[in-house]
Amino acid sequence: MQRLRREWMQAFSGESNKSPFFAGNNTKATLLTQTAKDMEWLAQQRLSQEEISATFGVPLVYLNNFDRATYENWLVVR
Repeated sequence: MQRLRREWMQAFSGESNKSPFFAGNNTKATLLTQTAKDMEWLAQQRLSQEEISATFGVPLVYLNNFDRATYENWLVVR
């Protein structure tokens, strides 16, 4: 058993960690994906934040929004 575990960890560790999920008895796997409605709400929140920051002339990185931050536009803010 120990040898199998060792071989399994060698084969599926690090960059090649693509092992399947093994659920035990009485366990349930729940996907952590978001629904389309939740994703639409998040997109609207981001758009609103961008519009508000553009209206007041505040860069988004000052609002802790680093979604579209690059090294170049981060240096301009600092």
